[in-house]
Parts: sequence; C-alpha cells; structure tokens
Amino acid sequence: TMVAASGPGGSVVRWALDPQGPTRLGAPLYGHTGTVRALTPLPLAKGQIGLASAGVDEKIRLWDPVAASPVGVLIGGHRDSVAALMPITPTRGQTLLASAGDDPAVVLWDTAALAPVARLSAANAVSFSALSNVAGPAGEVWLAAAANDGSVCIWNTENYQLTRRLSAANDAVLSLASLRLPSGYQLLAAASADGSVRLWDPVGETLLRTVPLPLDQTAHHLLAIASSLAIQTDTGVIVSEIDPALAAL
Repeated sequence: TMVAASGPGGSVVRWALDPQGPTRLGAPLYGHTGTVRALTPLPLAKGQIGLASAGVDEKIRLWDPVAASPVGVLIGGHRDSVAALMPITPTRGQTLLASAGDDPAVVLWDTAALAPVARLSAANAVSFSALSNVAGPAGEVWLAAAANDGSVCIWNTENYQLTRRLSAANDAVLSLASLRLPSGYQLLAAASADGSVRLWDPVGETLLRTVPLPLDQTAHHLLAIASSLAIQTDTGVIVSEIDPALAAL
C-alpha cells in the first residue's frame, strides 16, 4: 500500500505502508511551482493506478507513482488555485477527473486526451472547496461540489446539468463525503466551518441531521467508511456510527 502527501517546495512525497511502519519511497515528485493542495488516485491505461496532484500553480499533474514518472499535465481549465480532485465514472463508463478550486468552475477532464470535456458552474458560486460523488434516483452518477456561499451544488454527469442545490450552511463547507447505508440508501455529509456536520438526503434535498462537534472543534475532512463517518478535527479523528434511525432508511 502506498500513500502520498504534499511535500515542501511543491513536491509530492510517497510512503509504503507495512507492519513495521511507513517507509519513504525514493525522491519526491517535482513539477509544481507552488504548494500542492489536492491529491487523488485515478486509473491509468492497462489497469495501472495513477496519481493526480494539483495546487496553487493552476495545473493538474498526472503521475505513475510506482515508476515515479510524470504521465501528463492538464492545463487551461482553471484560472486560480486548484483545491479538490476526484475521479468520477459516469454510467457511460469512461472515468473522468473532476477538479475544483478558487475560480467559478468545476472541470471534468479526459485524462487520456489531457483535455477538459465539461465546465460546470452555478449562479453566485465563485469558488469550490470540496467534491463528492452522489447516486441519482435512477442510478445515474451525480457530482457534488461545495460552493463558497455555503451551498452544495450537484450536477448530473450524464448531461452536465445542475440538478440540485443544497443550502448546507451559512459558513464555508470544508469537506464532503457520500455514505451508502446497508439498505442502499445514500446520504451526503457536509462538514462546515461553523463546527457542524450536516447529513443530507441529496435526492430529496432534505436535511436529515445537523451534528455539532464537541469542544467547538471544526471538521476539516470527512471520510466515509461503510456506514460510518471518520471526521478529522483540529485535535484528532472522530469515528462516528450513523444513527440507527438513519441507517434504517
């Protein structure tokens, strides 16, 4: 198992995880001219797993992390810092890379062609801070993005139309995560700078729960693990089980 993280000087550093502890893998990957703000794995040709990185230089770089070699660069999609990356596979089957940041567009990329295929936007949204996939009511793949005004915009990746907009908070949304319950029902969790995590039914546009964090902490990152939610806060990580009443939906 390999993990990657932003390093000094716009670099990306890699570690191998084993029972004895993490081991640094070779030299850092260099290419960015400023801080790296986002990383994500994504599929490459021939079944390989690649790595995408992005940051303040407005570029998205693609890597073969095992060979420690560059695969390509995605340019021209953003006019400001890129803060979020996520692979997404519409029901048409081709995996795309979604990117978002400090400008008014969420961009979908064909990483094989190194070209954008769609630019998604929403009224009054001038920047985006987080991305997540969401299942539509007919099984279609939706893409959710946290906008600067505290809302969560959701597009259908089949036709690139804005299909939902959740009024998540009066403060910035820092992270999103999609939770699939044992019943197959899907929730969307949104962590806000006001110190709460909101759980939504994204299809019905219904706010189901607002969960304040203890000790006035802020949730900086969310990770769905089965029907549990791991929440990175100012002081550590909280793992929370979903309320049985919600899990039964």
